[in-house]
Amino acid sequence: MRESGDHPGARDFQEDVYRRARTAFGDEHPLTLRIARNLAVCRRRDGALVEAAKLTEETLRRFVNRYDSDHSDSLATATNLAVDRRLAGDLESSRQLAEANLPLLAEVAGEDHPLTLSCTANLSLDLRGLGRGAEADELQRRAVEGFAGAVRADHPWLAAARQRRRIECDMAPMPL
Repeated sequence: MRESGDHPGARDFQEDVYRRARTAFGDEHPLTLRIARNLAVCRRRDGALVEAAKLTEETLRRFVNRYDSDHSDSLATATNLAVDRRLAGDLESSRQLAEANLPLLAEVAGEDHPLTLSCTANLSLDLRGLGRGAEADELQRRAVEGFAGAVRADHPWLAAARQRRRIECDMAPMPL
């Protein structure tokens, strides 16, 4: 639904899946937390930026409490929190979070992993917004080349990196 542009429908569906996961598994279960991360993406795309940021922050706190800050779920959620901060107009905070996240992602997932590349692409946008074009160009080049070798040619993250659009980490679990 999200990819077709039906953001309200996707959000309603994801809200229902989140409610069901909380009932079935509890608030701290990894599947519930992944669904919460995806719900925040739906809220963000539907324009509910404050709600999205609040849910992303809470989900990140829970992932860190469960796994630690260097777990892939924590890092993916931190990448989304940087998106929230950028959309709230706090470009510097977004950059700082992405710069802190990037070496952890590279260590945990690898330099050419899509999560690492998404953080790289987003950081390039932050740097470009801060007037650091040469650094931004290098990171964008690295992200595009990495995605080109890691995902299908029509993958939305590759397209976003090429088009200088922000990437959100939303790995969708099966609905309940």
